[in-house]
Amino acid sequence: MNRIVAGVDGSPAATAAALWAAHEAATRNVELTVLHVAPSAPEVWSQLASPAVAVPPMVGKAQLAEGERILEDTVDVIAKATGSHQPRCITTRLCVGAIVPTLVGQADESQMVVVGRRGRGGLRRALLGSVSSAVVHAARCPVAVVHQHVSAVQPSEAPIVVGIDGSPSAESAIAIAFDEASRRASDIVAVYSFDHADAPGAAELVVQTLSDWQARYPNVTMRGLLARDHPADALLDQSRRAQLVVVGGRGRGRFVGEMHGSVSTAVMQACRVPVIVAPGAHRSTRPNHRRRIH
Repeated sequence: MNRIVAGVDGSPAATAAALWAAHEAATRNVELTVLHVAPSAPEVWSQLASPAVAVPPMVGKAQLAEGERILEDTVDVIAKATGSHQPRCITTRLCVGAIVPTLVGQADESQMVVVGRRGRGGLRRALLGSVSSAVVHAARCPVAVVHQHVSAVQPSEAPIVVGIDGSPSAESAIAIAFDEASRRASDIVAVYSFDHADAPGAAELVVQTLSDWQARYPNVTMRGLLARDHPADALLDQSRRAQLVVVGGRGRGRFVGEMHGSVSTAVMQACRVPVIVAPGAHRSTRPNHRRRIH
């Protein structure tokens, strides 16, 4: 699990995602894998035994050459932008097949999968549009969705915002948020949003949920925030002053019960800072450049 995977398609959003992933990999001292999926025709997909296999002869040379170019250009951008703060190793992987199963398959062997918020549209461009949402729903590791205008390095004084509701998935999001805050020497704002009258119960939930994590990370300054608002609106409001937003993938009640539906979609689409979506459970020098084609 000592790697982060960045899915790229040559779009500005994909490049921004790869740069953010490179900074994250360098901070964690893990390998970065830059992945491009060359989508073949649907009739070819049906003949493939797995979503990422040896390149079949039906795939055009031009398509593969473009994939190689996208990978090379992305690695060049990373090398120029990161300077000495690079991942310990960068590998590239060119796959052919269905985009979502390929990325989800990579998630099983990764600490995180990173995708851009928007791609170039259409079949080959689906990677970072609707596909990013599909990957978030299916991946077993955290998935970061990065807006194309995001800087690889966010202001260190800005806090990390995390949504909570007391569910196991929200606990996973809190674990990620505290881990990120500890690395970045950042504060945390934990948001519990409600649109009902249970404010006393909400306050108790916030305190109970966060007290154990605060004890584990005494170096992280944290504050809880009760917001009587729609969950997506509350998170987006706090994101305007944040460097990162972390949300749980599945939960209970009104907050994360919707997180795999309207809330997660709204946050990912509208947020101008990176959003990490946690799965059900959190698994919690100069690089060598290697090329592998699968």
